[in-house]
Amino acid sequence: MDFSSAYFGKPLSELTYEDIVEYFTVPRQESETIEFKSFPKQAAFDAGLQNVLKGISAFLNSTGGLLIWGAPKGVKEAGREDIFVGELQPVKDLREKDSLINRISSSIIPLPIGIAVQILSRGTDHLYIFEIQQSTYRPHQYDTRYYVRLDGQSKPAPHYLVDALMKRVTYPNLNGVIKFHEIQHDADGFYLNIEVGIFNFSVLQNEEQISFKILCDGGYFPRSGDLTSNFRRWHYNNEGTELTYDNFVSVLHYGNPRTYTDQIRIKTTQINKNDGMLSFLLSFGGKYSPAKASIYVLRWPSNIPRNTNELLAHVEENLLFADSLKKTPEDTLSSFLGR
Repeated sequence: MDFSSAYFGKPLSELTYEDIVEYFTVPRQESETIEFKSFPKQAAFDAGLQNVLKGISAFLNSTGGLLIWGAPKGVKEAGREDIFVGELQPVKDLREKDSLINRISSSIIPLPIGIAVQILSRGTDHLYIFEIQQSTYRPHQYDTRYYVRLDGQSKPAPHYLVDALMKRVTYPNLNGVIKFHEIQHDADGFYLNIEVGIFNFSVLQNEEQISFKILCDGGYFPRSGDLTSNFRRWHYNNEGTELTYDNFVSVLHYGNPRTYTDQIRIKTTQINKNDGMLSFLLSFGGKYSPAKASIYVLRWPSNIPRNTNELLAHVEENLLFADSLKKTPEDTLSSFLGR
């Protein structure tokens, strides 16, 4: 996959140093397919490369992606993952591309293929951009450990994933997002138009029987008053604050996303009661894929902007559902038992 074109609009071979500078003029977050590594002053090249090798190994074992070495240092913001923006922290050591690829090949087992690197320089500052394809020979080890991309980070692989990779058992990689569209208002409040998109990013593996659910805190679905909808595959519960769509897609192919549109009614009295906050939880999954969730928190201002993305106060997308709940097994059992 051409990850560079997906993020920068041009292939890896055509990237420039200025492209990376421009990219980080706005806040960026890591995801399943992009990772950022900074190079602090006085840092040692080999020590930094160890973290890069861990990230490359994780991409090989997952769906592939881009790794930018020389990115800004990540900064934590309240309630959000690390944000990367502003001044780059470039690598000060320049290494030949061939020697770097040899170093990667000798450090990761089995021998990895499908790794390309572009070195971008400006004076004594250097950026290393790695484009990694999903490996057909996974799982790969680095430093005796298996790494994968989970929740936008390179982490040691859980046992069940290593076991699945060893047995060549794969799961379709579903992604689900909510896009917020135009807003209309009347004397009592607002109508917010939303669009759910479900994507399958597994090239050779279809997913079946995909369902999703949306929970809304601070608004409700006005179509919940249409009783006929409750006899279809989608239905509303909890006074219209919850939408469930069973078997939304029978078969989902790679490169053919499916979308669903609906509307949220937001009353001024409810927004005031919630201190101007509106939140959504999108959960989704299919027959073979693990359940995931995307979380959105909107801050409702007094003046509605034209660009609804400006309403977003917090976003976490495509988390494994178990991680999104942040509950231990004991918490889940206690909740079920009412203890």
